[in-house]
Amino acid sequence: MNNEIDNTLSRRLRCIFGVVALMLFVPAVLRAQEPFVAGGAELRDPYSYLATELSRYVLTNAASIGLGNFVYENTEQMSPFSSLLRDQLKVALSRNPRFKLITREALADLQKEGQLQSLSILDPGAQKPKIAVKGVEGIVRGRFFYKYPDVTVFAELMWLDGGEVKSVQVVVPAKDVGAQIWPANQPDQVNKERISSAVVPQNVEKSGQNISDVENRIKSVPCDFDISLSILEGKRDFAEGETISYRIHVTESCHVAVFCHQVDGSTVVLFPNPHSADTFVQKDKDVQIPGTSRSGFELVIGPPYGADVVQVIACTKRSHLHQMLADFAKEDAGKSSYRGLTRGIFVQGIEKSLSESEGASEPSGPPRWSESHIVVSTYPKY
Repeated sequence: MNNEIDNTLSRRLRCIFGVVALMLFVPAVLRAQEPFVAGGAELRDPYSYLATELSRYVLTNAASIGLGNFVYENTEQMSPFSSLLRDQLKVALSRNPRFKLITREALADLQKEGQLQSLSILDPGAQKPKIAVKGVEGIVRGRFFYKYPDVTVFAELMWLDGGEVKSVQVVVPAKDVGAQIWPANQPDQVNKERISSAVVPQNVEKSGQNISDVENRIKSVPCDFDISLSILEGKRDFAEGETISYRIHVTESCHVAVFCHQVDGSTVVLFPNPHSADTFVQKDKDVQIPGTSRSGFELVIGPPYGADVVQVIACTKRSHLHQMLADFAKEDAGKSSYRGLTRGIFVQGIEKSLSESEGASEPSGPPRWSESHIVVSTYPKY
């Protein structure tokens, strides 16, 4: 009888030890893909939790990782929480020995040197670039969804070698977000409306309409050659009072115009301008905007806040649109400001230019066009 009890107990212990051993040796990748349940270390420090979970996908000692953008839900828009999340993850990733974090400043330098031609890989869902980026193995980026009282963050790690993407998620209590943005307040003193204004992008519905309106109006513009538009500061979200600058690189000699389509429906011509009236740009040359330290030409963030669409339109021939803008710039010579246009004049300029291009010919062939645009999110300073 005792032997039977001993044998049964032995089998049970072996079974328990086997289950424990199996749990210990389950690959980290599989554990990271298990259904998410909030309530442990992830709530005590959600940003370190994200860094730890993402590190499970790193097979080397210290992968060189760049930190990308975190956008609101299924939009291209960003908010103050995007900046907070990026800053907190920067600290958490830099503390994790599996990551060698590449700063935003270093990514911006890569853009200036021409090694990183576009900011697109910094956005969630974007595919890996056509060329390898020197010194960058992967990008951490993601989305967040807000439903009071929580913010759910989805972070993804995209490897540039092969484009493989791995993702994890965490829940951040909204009251903690409020306490981090307004440190002087205790979490229970930060009300729901104030938290929402920090998590949800400014003028989110109008911003979405602005983006759709611009994208729908430019569908008729062909993309016959490559042109890149990037932000020299290495990010897409800016607070009140910050300055922003752009870089355009063209692969064909062409005429260039740059616009900022604002959330209120207005359009500002960034290039040409009273300081740089010539629209012609040589092949493989860069244009920087503002590109001058002259007072009044700095691009300083201010109202209206929301999602602006910054757009470059190029043509190998001086089109009606480019001629019109060059004339405006000459008229404004001596002024220290950028000209505004109605959206209607902008659209008429494009439509007339494209209609004139139909059937037109040059010694080198018919005029060729190209277009590129970036969504820039702005918000008040907190």
